[in-house]
Amino acid sequence: FNGYDYNLTFTKDGIIALKKIDKSTLFLVLMKPETDIDLATTQMEDISKKINGLI
Repeated sequence: FNGYDYNLTFTKDGIIALKKIDKSTLFLVLMKPETDIDLATTQMEDISKKINGLI
């Protein structure tokens, strides 16, 4: 992801996104599988904005 500090793991159950916060803490987001990768990307961007808003 451009500009996002995520480690993404794609599983049969969805996308697991680990975000680094304060160098050591990981923020876990589990997404349901999407056949449209653009939609998944949009969802990740929305989630990242929410996460960034909390920091």
